[in-house]
Amino acid sequence: MFGPEFPVRVVRRVAWAHSQAFDPRPDEAIRKAPRTWPFVVHCAEGVDAAAGREVAGLDEAGALDSRTAIVHGVALRRASIELLRLRGASLVWCPTSNLSMFGRTVPRSVFAAGVPVALATDSALSAPVDLLDEMAVARRYVPAARVREMVTSVPARILRLSPRVLERDWIAMRGESEVALVVVNGRIKLISPELAAQLPKSERRRFERLHVECRPPVLVAAPVARLRRAAEKHLGSDLRLAGKQVLA
Repeated sequence: MFGPEFPVRVVRRVAWAHSQAFDPRPDEAIRKAPRTWPFVVHCAEGVDAAAGREVAGLDEAGALDSRTAIVHGVALRRASIELLRLRGASLVWCPTSNLSMFGRTVPRSVFAAGVPVALATDSALSAPVDLLDEMAVARRYVPAARVREMVTSVPARILRLSPRVLERDWIAMRGESEVALVVVNGRIKLISPELAAQLPKSERRRFERLHVECRPPVLVAAPVARLRRAAEKHLGSDLRLAGKQVLA
C-alpha cells in the first residue's frame, strides 16, 4: 500500500494509539515519535461520562498538543472543545459512523470553535459509505465550502503533508457529488470517461472501467477485471465497495 501503483497515497509518518481504553499510555506513542509527525487517537467516542472525560485524560497524560488529532469526539462538550482549541489539537469527524452507533455526532459548537476539523469515513462495519456519502452528511452541519476544506486543505495540515506532496496530489470534482479526476504523485489514478477521451490512446490503455451503484462509471488505473474475478471466487458475484454493489 506504500508503493507507487497503489491508488491512493497512504501516510507513513504518523504516530497513533487506538484509544485510552486499549492503550493506557498514549503519551508513549507521541513521545517516541518525531516532533514533525502527527499523532492520531480515538477519543470521546461515546455518550457516557467516561467518554466525556477522555480529552482531559489525554491532556493529563501529556498526549494533547498541536500534533494530536482525536478521532470521533462525540462526547465533546464546551470545556473539552476549549481544551482542544487551547492545545492546538484537531478533530477527525466521522458523522455517519457516529449517527449509526450513537444516534448523534459531535456538537455543532465545535465547528465555530477554531478547532481544525477533517472529515473521514470509519470502518465499514459501522459506516458502509464512501467519502462522497460522508460529505453529503457533513453538508447538513456546515456549508459546502467548509466540507471541501475538510477533505482537502485541513487534513493536509493535520497530517503535516509538505507543499511538495500537495503539488502532486489533487482531485477535480463535477458538482458536489461526482469525482472527475484523481491525481496521486503526479499520475492519474481515476478519470471520468469524458475526460479520458482527451488522453492519448496509449495512456488510456492503463485504465479499466469501474461502475459502482449510485455512482457514474469511472476509469481507474487498476486491474479491475482481475481483482473482480479473484474476489468472486471467494465471495460470489454480489461484490460491494463501501456498501454499494459493483455493477461492472
